[in-house]
Parts: sequence; structure tokens; C-alpha cells
Amino acid sequence: TIARIEAHGGRLMFPPMDIPDTGRMAMAFDPEGAAFGLWQAQPFGGAGIEGEHGAMCWSEVNCRNGATNAAFYASVFDLHVHTMDVPGVVYHTLHVAEGADAVCGVLQMDEQWGEIQPAWMPYFAVANLEKADAVWAKHGGKKIAGPIPSPYGQIMVVQDPQGAYLSYM
Repeated sequence: TIARIEAHGGRLMFPPMDIPDTGRMAMAFDPEGAAFGLWQAQPFGGAGIEGEHGAMCWSEVNCRNGATNAAFYASVFDLHVHTMDVPGVVYHTLHVAEGADAVCGVLQMDEQWGEIQPAWMPYFAVANLEKADAVWAKHGGKKIAGPIPSPYGQIMVVQDPQGAYLSYM
């Protein structure tokens, strides 16, 4: 996988390393500089819960050239790209097989994103948006945008006190 990342314009942040009794991991950058991790289960397979309150429910890379980055991830991980027809937004989904559910998204950032650097955006499911907003603010988080309507619910884009971005819905 590392060889495929480098062959398609990505670069390694740090090489594969063993995590005792758990697995192997490495970190890399895509061609636009968004960092992402690789995980080889030995035996820990990763998250076992998704889409429930407090768990991740989606992930997408936010980048300046959506088509190029979608092609990068598709080539590295043998995924299929689907371009969504959304007015005013360039958005691609990646799938393990044609017709299968999407595993992640690729959002092309426009001028509204300002100087925000390309990065992966994790989405977390919450049972109540207003309660999540209150907890987020109580712990020093900052609201960046939202609520943003989507076919899947209202989305909040926030920033933690250390500067990392994430979304919840």
C-alpha cells in the first residue's frame, strides 16, 4: 500500500510500525497534503460501532481538487468513484464495488473555505444537535458553520481547542 501511495503522488509521514498485540499502522499524506492513517489488523479490526450517538458516522477528505484526490484514493485502495450531482458542490463518493454503499467522501473546497488546509473530516452521530452544541461550547470548542441542511440531517462543523476540525450531525 505504501508503494501505491507513493506511485500515485502521496508521501509517507512515518513508516509501518507494530502496535503490540493490536496491529500495524503507518501515516501518509495524499497529493494535497491531507494526512491519513493505514491500519493492518492483528487482531484489532478497528471501530466496531458506527452511526450511533457518540460514534463516527461518516468521513470525507476536504480538498481543493476533488476529482484528482478521488482518483488518488480509488487507485491506492481499489475503490470506485461516483460523482454526485449536487448543485454548487463538487462531491465524490468512494465505494468498494459498483453499487455498494459509499465508504467515504471527497468534498472539493471552494473559496468559502478560505485558508483551511486539506484534511480528513470525521463526522460523529449525535442524538440531539442542541445538546451537542452546548457540550462542545462548554469544553472550549468553536462553531465554524451550521447547522447545514443535508439529506442525512443537520450538520455542524466545529473546531476543537487545539484547532482540529470535525462535524457532528
